[in-house]
Amino acid sequence: MRWLNKKGIDVITFIDESLYVDNTTNIWWIDSGATIHVVNSMQGLSMKRTLRRGERRIRVANGVETDAEAIGDFDLILHTGFALKLTNVLYVPSMRRNLVSVSSLDDDGYHCNFGNGRCIIMYNNKNVGLAI
Repeated sequence: MRWLNKKGIDVITFIDESLYVDNTTNIWWIDSGATIHVVNSMQGLSMKRTLRRGERRIRVANGVETDAEAIGDFDLILHTGFALKLTNVLYVPSMRRNLVSVSSLDDDGYHCNFGNGRCIIMYNNKNVGLAI
């Protein structure tokens, strides 16, 4: 996925069925197909900078593209109390889900282990979080 980022193309490919699940917009989804972390609210985002219109766009699985409005960092506090440091997070208010990019986590030294309907997030060989 890193080669897509170098080309300036951010792709979000979460499973379409997840769109039909009625969840609040402040929850987080682990996305193994996303090239970048995405938030749909400015709350908790440490602002790096506002983006110019058209400067950064994302394309979702069905091909629809939308502009990101800002980029920053976000400390996602996991159920273990661990602060998952998400860097270069795009603020896209039209997204219905906040997304954690597995490939971005990998770039930052995290390891995600999928199996049995779960994702275990590890850092420095320690279990720091669990997604179901």
